[in-house]
Amino acid sequence: MTDSTSDVRNPATGELLATVADTTAEQLDAAVQRAVKARTRCATSPRPRTSSSTPRSDGP
Repeated sequence: MTDSTSDVRNPATGELLATVADTTAEQLDAAVQRAVKARTRCATSPRPRTSSSTPRSDGP
């Protein structure tokens, strides 16, 4: 990554939404590949069991 940044603005209002680090295409591709791997691992992980006998509070 570089030390330079870019502002991301809402095109309709010009409002500053974020300031992001500038990256190369290779850095972006690597980040996307890591995110896809992480999503795949998360999607295949077992989910914790929940109890349907746990009372719910819908208010006072």
